[in-house]
Amino acid sequence: MSSCVGSLVEFAFHVVFDFTSPSEWFRLHTACALTSSQLSKHLGCRERLDAVAHPKLDLSRVAVLCPNLKELRIQRASDALLSSLACSLVGLRSLVLRECVQITDFALFTVFCHCQGLEVLEMSQVWSSILTDAPFAAAPRTLREVKAWGCSRLTCLSMHLLSRQCPNLEVLTLSPDASRSIPNHRFLASSVRCFLGLRELRCMDVFADDIFVAALATLPALSVLQVTSMHGRCPISDRGVACLARGLKGGLKELSLDLEGEFSALALNALGQECFGLKELELRHINGGGSLPIDASLLQLPPALLELNLRSCGLRGEFDCSQLTTLRALWLYGNPNLESIRCAGQRLHTLNIGATRCSNVEGAIMDGLELLDLADLGLADEGILPFFTPFPARLRKLVLGGNAVSAEFLLGLLSQAQHLSHLNVARCPARSVVELLNALSEPSQDGGFLAPSLQVIEASPEASVCWDQIDEDLEKHVDFVLEPRYTSPYGRPHDCDTSW
Repeated sequence: MSSCVGSLVEFAFHVVFDFTSPSEWFRLHTACALTSSQLSKHLGCRERLDAVAHPKLDLSRVAVLCPNLKELRIQRASDALLSSLACSLVGLRSLVLRECVQITDFALFTVFCHCQGLEVLEMSQVWSSILTDAPFAAAPRTLREVKAWGCSRLTCLSMHLLSRQCPNLEVLTLSPDASRSIPNHRFLASSVRCFLGLRELRCMDVFADDIFVAALATLPALSVLQVTSMHGRCPISDRGVACLARGLKGGLKELSLDLEGEFSALALNALGQECFGLKELELRHINGGGSLPIDASLLQLPPALLELNLRSCGLRGEFDCSQLTTLRALWLYGNPNLESIRCAGQRLHTLNIGATRCSNVEGAIMDGLELLDLADLGLADEGILPFFTPFPARLRKLVLGGNAVSAEFLLGLLSQAQHLSHLNVARCPARSVVELLNALSEPSQDGGFLAPSLQVIEASPEASVCWDQIDEDLEKHVDFVLEPRYTSPYGRPHDCDTSW
């Protein structure tokens, strides 16, 4: 009986929450030989519930049927529902809110006041225009992780309140509204210094300067740092980056700075000398997108890097990454004066050299590539062919936009690309794209289609001349995007799977 009950707990959830008729309950009890008390006992012992994965669940029953929940994930919950759940589920340790656009300060206050053992709070894409910083003044001291992005009225004051209320905070992700953020940068820096146990910090849309960076350098446990600024140019200098490198040293594992800073190769070399344990490095627009050119041959980067992204950093000349022996992913998009790249046998799974002058990557092993971005290199078939010799059999995403490729070349590639799901041919010759689309619309001899895994094709508006001729069966499993949102959808590592 116990094994039968255990195997039916998940099924019972669907029946309990999705059906209300007595006949459904009767069929469940008859088939499983369970009484209502036995079923309630097993539901009552449940500690985790992911209502995001099961959107049909009636959450109004959760508190009654599952009073011992420790982890709860919900989406699109109303203010009243969240308040009611918080009052009943006082033992919650983890709460994840997705797309809860109706919640207010009152609901979050209720959560903090009743769930005094709460350790994890995640709010994403909330977009609530009435949720402010105020509830964080009552945040429980047990909080270890707070992730809040897409909350349109939160400001940097939330960080200050959390620094006072939650001394044990280890993970903080915050995307404050730029127009409402606190202009006193020293105030923000003093708040950051209080997070002595912080391991991961991600701040989107904040004003960063050397004072702020110096405060980050004092956090002894910090291993993951991401700072993105929407304020335009940020006065971070070589001195600020060097201070950060000396403070965090080998403990820093991931660093991402997306801002218009004012530092040069000296700052990058400081990271290479001090942060020897760095695994992922992302620097974007660090000198105004190239206004201060950086000689790529002078760079000395951390040798343990697995992922490197230097997008629009003004690199010029030859970039020698042969010393980065563990490198697996390389993004160099938007460096128009970068002429060549030298590797030393690294087996890459991701390569982005779009909008550069690189026609080849010497010494790299590319047969295992899953993502390849060659946007706007201006190459013809013979110039692109070396990247596909041998052909990367696991290739899933390919950007050829802005190259003079022929239809024959495209068809040859797709005949081998069994796993290709996303293809960008924007700004390629219109004739080539039209012939490609026509070929994709024609079933092969075995009744299937060319490139069977293809899901998205991104093309320029000129290709729309043959849109009406596309086979209906092809349209059922392939999306056609006519207007590219930006030149290269793969400029940033963490956007790779969400940019289409």
